[in-house]
This record gives sequence, structure tokens and C-alpha cells, in this order.
Amino acid sequence: MFERRDGISPSEWENALGRVVIGQEPITALERELSQDPGTSLINALIKEFRASMVVAVYRLTSRLMMLALGPDIFRAFLEDFWSKTPPHQYAVTEAEAFASYLKAKNVRIPQLFKLLEFEHTTVQTLTDGETRIVHFDLDPLPMLRALAEGHLIENPGEPGDYEIEVTADGPIRVSGIDPSVVSQTFPFH
Repeated sequence: MFERRDGISPSEWENALGRVVIGQEPITALERELSQDPGTSLINALIKEFRASMVVAVYRLTSRLMMLALGPDIFRAFLEDFWSKTPPHQYAVTEAEAFASYLKAKNVRIPQLFKLLEFEHTTVQTLTDGETRIVHFDLDPLPMLRALAEGHLIENPGEPGDYEIEVTADGPIRVSGIDPSVVSQTFPFH
């Protein structure tokens, strides 16, 4: 095994650097030394941006809802808190699922947030395994989904009812409980 002149092995150095660049508090002298290097803060910033991009890529509408409802700074604060408690995941889906679990544990209060998370999670599951699934809604989901796809919040959530979206791997989606003429209009999830 190769060791540096100061007695630190490459694996010790890699572990110390890894802890520092993902934002963990430095414990050892080597970690404290590495945390002072400006390069580690740059790598940490890049890792955070990459982690944010994984969450947004998988849960695009959920992320958009949070940014529109709370503002980008508050959304970023949620991400920062999540990152401080959770090490990075290798895959976008597992990173996004961990963030969804974090939001559920925090019990974030945004109307339709958890239903939207369920819909997007179901979509990912269906795309992964090809199994058709149904997501039930107590409000007409199309106006909310359309508004978010267009980049704004829905003004009037509509009347409660029994709605469902069937998510299939080969699309297009099937919707029940909604006027068919509304569904046949241009919709971003076809």
C-alpha cells in the first residue's frame, strides 16, 4: 500500500476529502486542512448543484410547485437542510426519493404537494417497470398540472370530486372523472 510521507494513505485522504466536499463537519486534522482549501468549497458547490438537478429532473412539477408557492430561496433552504442530513445518492431517482421522504417527514404544508409527489413518483415507477398504475385525486388534477407545466400556480383549485389518472409506460395518459373535451386539449403529459 502506498503512503504519503506524512503517513496518510490514499484511502484515508480520499475518505477525508469525500466527507469535506459533501459538506460534513471536519473531524480529523486532515479534514480540517482540506476544508480550508478553496477547491473543496468549489467541489461542494458543484455537488450541491448536481444534487439539486437530480431532484428537479425527477420531480420537476413538485419542485416547481415548491418554488412558486414558497419562493426559490425557501426551496433552496429545504434542499440545503436535506443535504446536511443526507449523503448524496448515486442515481437521480434515489436522490429524489430521499428528498421526497425528507419532505414527508417535515410535513411541508403546500396544498396538493404530496398528491403531486405521489403522481410523479408513480410516473417514475411506471417508466421503470412498465406496470400501469392509477393515481387518485380529490380535485381535478389537470388544471394544476397544466398550470405548473406553464410555470404558474393554479388560481382556482376547483370543486372536490373523484378523479384518477392512469399512468402507462407507453402513454398517453387516461383520465377519468373529467370532461373528455378537456382531456383532449393539448396537455403536456401526452
